[in-house]
Amino acid sequence: MLLLVAPSACSTRGSGSPFTGTTKALIVIEVDNQGFNQSTVWILSSSGERRLGTINGKVQRSFTVRWPRSDDLR
Repeated sequence: MLLLVAPSACSTRGSGSPFTGTTKALIVIEVDNQGFNQSTVWILSSSGERRLGTINGKVQRSFTVRWPRSDDLR
């Protein structure tokens, strides 16, 4: 399984830091499951873990996650 994480920011006011309170920080996680089995996708950080969903074998899927924190994401 191939996992790509691409940060992006969405704001109603010009450009700004995705980690300030005035913007909504979004992270796009692109998953390419190259195996035949279904996989469950989780994100892990210092604040805990969160289940994003499942992806069938031989499928590509994107998950968009709101991530307003600046801590590590795995």
